[in-house]
Amino acid sequence: MGFRLTLRPPLDEDIRRVAREQLDFAMECLRDSVDAGRVHNARKRLKMLRAVVRLVRDPLGSASYADERDTFRDAGRRLSSMRDADVLISTLDQLTPHLVEEHRSVVGELRTQLTVEREAHVRGLDDGIAIARETLREARRRVDDWPLRSVSVSDLVDGFARTYARGRKALRAASGEPTDDQLHEWRKRAKDLWYHLRLLRESWPCVTAEWAAEAHRLTDRLGDDHDLAVLLETANRMLQRADQRTALDRLGLAVAGRRQQLQSDARALGVRMYAEKRRPLRRRMHQYLRASSLEQAVGSGGETMPAA
Repeated sequence: MGFRLTLRPPLDEDIRRVAREQLDFAMECLRDSVDAGRVHNARKRLKMLRAVVRLVRDPLGSASYADERDTFRDAGRRLSSMRDADVLISTLDQLTPHLVEEHRSVVGELRTQLTVEREAHVRGLDDGIAIARETLREARRRVDDWPLRSVSVSDLVDGFARTYARGRKALRAASGEPTDDQLHEWRKRAKDLWYHLRLLRESWPCVTAEWAAEAHRLTDRLGDDHDLAVLLETANRMLQRADQRTALDRLGLAVAGRRQQLQSDARALGVRMYAEKRRPLRRRMHQYLRASSLEQAVGSGGETMPAA
């Protein structure tokens, strides 16, 4: 089925299936030696797993939710260094053509230093992979014990509505004071929304699929903005010589121009994405999921729709 719930009962087994699939995929990605693509895919699955437990936070209970969330977060952090270094190099490469020729040698020095740091991260990644792999094996064994026996459609809707409301709040904060931290927080909440829309896609595929696609566009804009912020922070750390200052200033101007456009695009998407208040959004999603459940009951010969 991939990363989506069927929404067929029993819902607890539906949720466990998704969790097991993501854990199996992540462990398979980490089975062999260090490979950037496989490590990145494992990290993505860990983010998806965090989204799963956020969706069922209430039925899981505070303790189980916090334990699993922290497990997947910490495992992901053990794998992050190489990917973060790759992103910085890629982001710099995209900016370089916009710089004048006389500054490219300094930018080349920055790229060399970033590459050296990346190689150091690669050399230290084996231990992190081994620990993460064992952590995920233990997490998979716990999935059967997740306290989800009584999970309901209402629980899923509550989880989704909470995620939506947190994103709406983060949008307001980032619009009022667009600091790097506020924008990064909004990005994380938008990514939760994207994952939850994918999980609940079967509630009404023609609507949720497009909604998820737009949420993904939003996370891309905010992700690119975050990468540029980290790149400039790193450049200020690495380029300290007086003869590098002009090139650093030029890089800062290029970053600022690109970030302005990305943030403008993100705000335009965000205003549409979070136009609804939490309560009407919750009612709407509840109707989607309820209708989907009734359709499946009819298809299986169970409960029928009431006559008009």
